[in-house]
Amino acid sequence: MTRYRIIATAGHVDHGKSSLVKVLTSHATDRLPEEQKRGITIDLGFAHMSLPDPDHDSEWSVGLIDVPGHENFVKNMVAGVGAIDLALLVTAADDCWMPQTEEHLQILEYLGVRHGLIALTKVDLVTQDDLELIIELIRDETAGTFLEKAPIIPTSIKDGRGTDQLSRAILDVLRETPDPRNIGKARLSVDRAFSMKGIGTVVTGSLTDGILKRDDPVLLLPSAMKSRVRSLQHYSQETESCSPGTRSALNLAHADLSSHTKGDSAGIRRGTVITSIEAAEPTRNIHIHLWRSSRLEKGEYQIQRPLRHNSVVRFHSGGGNIPGRIGLLGLRQLGPGGECLAQIHLERPVHVMAGDRFIIRDWPEQCTLAGGTVLDAHPGSRRLSSPQQKRMLESRQGKATDPEVFIRTLVERDHHADIGTLLATAPFSGDQQEQAISTLEVTGAILRRGTRIVSLQWWKHFVDSASGMILEEHRNRPERIGLRTNSVMARMNREGLPADFQPMLRDELEAGGFRIQGEFIHHESHRISLPENLAGPARRIRQCLLGDPMNPGILRENIHTENDRKALQFLIDSGEVVRVSEEIALHSSVFNDAVERIAAHIRSHGPATVSELKDTINATRKVMVPLLEILDGRGITRRDGDRRTLGPSAYPK
Repeated sequence: MTRYRIIATAGHVDHGKSSLVKVLTSHATDRLPEEQKRGITIDLGFAHMSLPDPDHDSEWSVGLIDVPGHENFVKNMVAGVGAIDLALLVTAADDCWMPQTEEHLQILEYLGVRHGLIALTKVDLVTQDDLELIIELIRDETAGTFLEKAPIIPTSIKDGRGTDQLSRAILDVLRETPDPRNIGKARLSVDRAFSMKGIGTVVTGSLTDGILKRDDPVLLLPSAMKSRVRSLQHYSQETESCSPGTRSALNLAHADLSSHTKGDSAGIRRGTVITSIEAAEPTRNIHIHLWRSSRLEKGEYQIQRPLRHNSVVRFHSGGGNIPGRIGLLGLRQLGPGGECLAQIHLERPVHVMAGDRFIIRDWPEQCTLAGGTVLDAHPGSRRLSSPQQKRMLESRQGKATDPEVFIRTLVERDHHADIGTLLATAPFSGDQQEQAISTLEVTGAILRRGTRIVSLQWWKHFVDSASGMILEEHRNRPERIGLRTNSVMARMNREGLPADFQPMLRDELEAGGFRIQGEFIHHESHRISLPENLAGPARRIRQCLLGDPMNPGILRENIHTENDRKALQFLIDSGEVVRVSEEIALHSSVFNDAVERIAAHIRSHGPATVSELKDTINATRKVMVPLLEILDGRGITRRDGDRRTLGPSAYPK
């Protein structure tokens, strides 16, 4: 079995990092003519080593990134260590702890690296007594860091001392590193992009979070350029797929290195993210947890520069180096050892996810100021200081990639989320999301409704509010069948329920014993009843409708007061009266008799005109026209030119 990991060197210039890599891998990583001429590493170098592990019946395939150690090229160093599994800190016995040794260690700490070892080079230049003192000094310098108990391997390129022990120590540390995360959302932050004649565009980088295969469609961010993986290489070997924890080279189809759109460079460059996440969105505004190392208080090796609110800084994420302005929540400046919530507004978009680590460096790129974790990659226009946003960010500190925490805090803030959209932007897999949603449902934090998840408390407010509104109508106006459904939904909309949730609310109400009848909604237990104050008006209206059934002016002549109108509505809701038009109503017995006579006439005589039918029921045209329109709507009659035939509802089922 082959297991994959990525190692990066770290340390001060001229401490022998590249020479040590060459001994370990037999590969020279200084590829630029200027590097070879000057004898120092300027840009990232790459090599590969295979380490058999007979004790575990496996082999380690290790991508090794050699970083520059000069202070002018720290930005290149940061670009190489964003997705590593362990660090090889290199320090020379004749120089020992130097400025970039310290800065590189701080960067590794900010990026959350938790495994590593220390190679002490050039030990041939010191005595054994000095060597013991130097090792003690290194232990003091690494105290409190992830390297405080790391192996320290004395080595010498000149006489070959310690290189075999270093390989064995690397193997031991590799065994302790957890497998790279695979959430099914492949991301590769580009550290090199070039074009080869006859091949086209090629990019390289460290693959995280998923698997890429030949012919996979991919998205290039932030440009949103679509491409396809034409072919892949893994350490110069053609392969059908690449896994997390590998250095990978992709030959991309239809990908232009130099295209531009909307004023932003859409070409492929260092920091471009190649991803399989179709719906991934780049962002300019990010809410973060920021912290500064307490080691900055030492001051001996670090340019002391405060991190002030509203400073222009450089945001390093993956291979990207993007200018931005940082805002600190509640602070004017952040001192060594301090931490706070913050936001950064970037000059150009970047693709990040919650849980991603980053580095903050000063604008002139002279020193590393801070690091931290992305808590909300897409806050939109939400203010960092708003209570809901602050509460969400505080809950995610240290748990930004926990599916339950991520989903719960999102739903608490937004009240609801689309499951598909959530999966595209979340730092976990579909299976992890499904398990988290199920757990949150069981605990009562959320409800699943179709493709949505909603806050139980938020959703219960609308269900209870709508239910209460209808039941109150039943109590206050027992003569009414209920409330118009549109009125209920309009009230819920004013209370904050989005329009696309209204069908879901109707379903919820029906499941809770409410019934929709025509335009109205009522509880199934409600039986309309006539209050005493309406008994008299209702009796009078009933007598008028029965005494002069086809009088088109009967409502105008008899409906004058509010109680008259309420009584008429009660008779309509109870089915005793049928409203034909705004001005005309018929008692139900008159209405039913008219329907039977109209149907009988058409059956006997065939299609009939309005004039023929009005004579059949002894009605005026003013009554007959709206009455037939109602019958057309119910399917009892059907209009055919100026005549009526029987509709489907006129025939027995």
